[in-house]
Amino acid sequence: MAKILIVEDDIGERELMAEAVRLDGHEPIAVSTCAEAREYLNQDIDVVLLDLVLPDTTGLDFFHEVRDLLPEAVIIVVSGKKDQEVVVETLKAGAYEFLHKPISVEELNIIIARGLRYRVWEKKGYQSMVDSIRKIVDIIELRDRYVEGHAMGVAKAAVQLATAVGLQESEVAEIRIAALLHDLGKLGIPEEILNKDGPLTEMEMAEVRKHPQLGVEIMERFLTPLMREAILYHHERWDGSGYPEGLKGESIPLPARIIAIADVYHAMQSDRPWRKKIPKSKVLKFIEKGSGILFDPELVKVFLELNR
Repeated sequence: MAKILIVEDDIGERELMAEAVRLDGHEPIAVSTCAEAREYLNQDIDVVLLDLVLPDTTGLDFFHEVRDLLPEAVIIVVSGKKDQEVVVETLKAGAYEFLHKPISVEELNIIIARGLRYRVWEKKGYQSMVDSIRKIVDIIELRDRYVEGHAMGVAKAAVQLATAVGLQESEVAEIRIAALLHDLGKLGIPEEILNKDGPLTEMEMAEVRKHPQLGVEIMERFLTPLMREAILYHHERWDGSGYPEGLKGESIPLPARIIAIADVYHAMQSDRPWRKKIPKSKVLKFIEKGSGILFDPELVKVFLELNR
């Protein structure tokens, strides 16, 4: 059970958030002013839901005070203002998320749950978890001599692209982990298929196409919904020609679309049993030609700007 401080002067919104938090199994502390909120800033608060416009303050002044006194808390800013500059300013200052009024209870609970997961990662040692994942990746790469360094390369490119398109820090962190694990399911593919010198038969390709689902099954209990979708769908293609489900366009989750580009980018620049590595310039040309066919055209545009 998390302790959640709600700082909101509108009684209707305050009671709505408090009830939503309570029904989701957490402990709400609901106040209407900064002065009241200050009484709780020395406690172990997990999440702060903070309205930017309050009777005794305006703007980011109190936000910075909360950030300084509760450095480990997840701060979710709530505001009736739809000024993009305010959104950007608060996110740059360290807010986890920005919610517009009127509040959607479902959206609020999803964001709180995601923020709490991110906080656990930080408190228990996010880097330690990544190091453990790297060891798993090393095992995968020992079985497939052609993919040494592939997972790290894909993770680097995916993080760069995810950051460039404005995803939240927590989402970027999850995409990094998903990218590191995207080929985990290859542990269930026979080595003679992975290391075959020459094109694969249809039957062998059918085995290879199982690896996204196998990867999800192996790590199911440890994956967030974002990670699960990113791993499961990273071989889907914009025109619906991919696998495992033949998803098309924006029905493919964004994290999977990001990893799809990063995966192809790194794989084509690596040696494979049936070909030598391809120069970066030709790989970028391939990705450009695949815009709107294999890959999300908006992501391709950003990716090319980053890598040319």
